[in-house]
Amino acid sequence: MTHAITLRFRCLLVALTAVLMTIGSLAAAAPAHAHDELVSTDPEADSTVEVLPEELVLTFSGILSTEEGATEVAVTDSAGESVADGDPEVVETTVTQPLVGDSTGAITVQWKVVSSDGHPISGEFSFDVATPTPSPTPTASSAEPDPTPTETVAPSPTATPEPSSEVSSAVPWVIGGIVALAVIAAVVYLVASRRRTPPTDPGTHAPGPDSAGPSER
Repeated sequence: MTHAITLRFRCLLVALTAVLMTIGSLAAAAPAHAHDELVSTDPEADSTVEVLPEELVLTFSGILSTEEGATEVAVTDSAGESVADGDPEVVETTVTQPLVGDSTGAITVQWKVVSSDGHPISGEFSFDVATPTPSPTPTASSAEPDPTPTETVAPSPTATPEPSSEVSSAVPWVIGGIVALAVIAAVVYLVASRRRTPPTDPGTHAPGPDSAGPSER
């Protein structure tokens, strides 16, 4: 009786071990048959870049199908306009999508590929392009001073007033008046001198030596 129970227990243990080994084998083989997935993106999802890059790169966990129409990538800006430039290029595990334009704001990426096991997978993500900050307009106070030096006008020396034309024209008359007065004075002087000199009587003779009286003879 005891031997039979022991035998049954051993058989049950062997069967349980076989089941566990089968489950472990299936679990180990599962990753090899799992669908490929998106591993990384450049630009990264939910990141912010300064300008729209020239291309978008998607990297997957396995080699992708290169059949026509197997890979599709749509890239649109915040206005819904496409910024994709041509068809994507597939090289093994990467998908490269050229971009064009200078869009800013939210950029939305929708992708679809066919994984190595032939199963199509798809997804969506977005990133932002920063809006450039406008340069401040310089105000009057912050404007640079005018480099042109201001010319300082030196005060002109006080000009000596020139004699008026009236004074200039009166000078000859003054000189002529002085000369006339001098002439008149000379004439008056000569006239006055002649009046003071007594006239000589022609009948009167000066007494000579013969005019002495008889007593002297």
